[in-house]
Amino acid sequence: MLLRPAHLSARGLLMLGALFLVGAGLLLEQRLALQSTELGEPPPSRQGGGSTPDRVSEHARAAPGPFDVPEGSRAVPLENFPDDPRLDVVGRMLKSGQYGTAEVACRAVLKERPDIGRAEFLLALAITKQKRYEEAKSHFLAALRSEQKFLERQHGAHFLGWCHYHLGEMAEARSRFEEHLQRVPSEPDSTFGLAVVNIAEDRTEEAAALLDAAFIAFGDAKPRDQARVLVRQSDLALRRDDAVKAESLLAQAALLAPTFPEVWAKTARVKDRLGKSEQAQIARTNEKTLREHSAASSEGGG
Repeated sequence: MLLRPAHLSARGLLMLGALFLVGAGLLLEQRLALQSTELGEPPPSRQGGGSTPDRVSEHARAAPGPFDVPEGSRAVPLENFPDDPRLDVVGRMLKSGQYGTAEVACRAVLKERPDIGRAEFLLALAITKQKRYEEAKSHFLAALRSEQKFLERQHGAHFLGWCHYHLGEMAEARSRFEEHLQRVPSEPDSTFGLAVVNIAEDRTEEAAALLDAAFIAFGDAKPRDQARVLVRQSDLALRRDDAVKAESLLAQAALLAPTFPEVWAKTARVKDRLGKSEQAQIARTNEKTLREHSAASSEGGG
């Protein structure tokens, strides 16, 4: 039973939960020694074969959002390509999770100035965040056809890759992530994207190597992203029928990102598999609390 002192924040309680689970039997390694080891399972592929995936997590369904959208388009020269000051506000909306409002703002700009490729791109990004991937894909392609050198353009292939991935178009996703890595070598989010494509295609050895590389590239400054990698590594451990290794990886993820609902959801399943029902229930309670908090924040945020 977890103690709930009044002075502890919700995040503090989740950290207590993570530490409790570690102390209750998770063999957390002192260093993250990655051994061939986003989140959730791949979406249903349009290709047959392979194991049946679980439901895709909320975090995995959302666009990964690895790149901060620059706030000021006038921070660097745009070679006189058309732009609009309102798009800087859109960038801030996207950062703060106001995806519907950002979509409306982009459409307003495009209604007046349909020639602005950056507006098309940010519209696509706002739609992606709302999980309308087919629609988003068409807007990304339209933005890239403009050939305008707006700031976010170099990451177009990355976001197209995630659209293809969530639509089950794995060959196209692979091509786009590889294209982005040619433009931005060793970029961890596209390395991670390529890893999950390999998982979807049952290329587990390739996926493991890419996950190792993504974890290192994210670095200690991005603990939530490292947690995404650890969750995927736990998926690979379960494919090898190594529930103890999966348990350890998820314990590391919980310490890095205790407010990540998917960590707790997967922890609960692994604990059940290992017969640790009390710990599984703690994990399920944490997941439920986080999802309820997220839903309440969405309703209140507009």
